[in-house]
Amino acid sequence: MKALGFVIAACMILAVLRYAAAILLIALSVLMLWGALRYSREFIGFIAISVALGMMEHHPYITLGLMALSAVVTAGDGKGA
Repeated sequence: MKALGFVIAACMILAVLRYAAAILLIALSVLMLWGALRYSREFIGFIAISVALGMMEHHPYITLGLMALSAVVTAGDGKGA
């Protein structure tokens, strides 16, 4: 009987943690939407950096090739670094 009580308590704790994670995900989504509407330039920069980092993590050689290509293209128009 005591073991059954521990199992039920563990299930209750896991259910509460699941709902807490869902609430945090909803709050994060609302904050992302608010950031997109209020601070659009910074939000677009944040999303671009996130995509670039994700791409760098999963496809490093392609990302490095695109970075080199963009450096060559921007150096050709006189605005390069």
